[in-house]
Amino acid sequence: MKTKFHLIAALLVVSFVIAVIGKEKPTKAGFAIVTAKGSQTFKIIYKRENADTPKVNIYNAESKVIFSEVVTNTTGFILPLNFVALSASE
Repeated sequence: MKTKFHLIAALLVVSFVIAVIGKEKPTKAGFAIVTAKGSQTFKIIYKRENADTPKVNIYNAESKVIFSEVVTNTTGFILPLNFVALSASE
């Protein structure tokens, strides 16, 4: 169980891609992935000064997209992700 959790956590951190559409570079921006100890729920926290349209993609070990979401016209968001139902091969 711990191996599965660590594999999923590593895939999330290593494979996480966020693309921001816009020409201006943010002056105050932040990005973090946090989890509660012993939990398989992660929170992606994103903050930016100017509104933009970030895209969140999560890939598995075979580089297949297993989750994709576009958040439109926002300066920030918190996106909770629960990996309990995923197998290590997804």
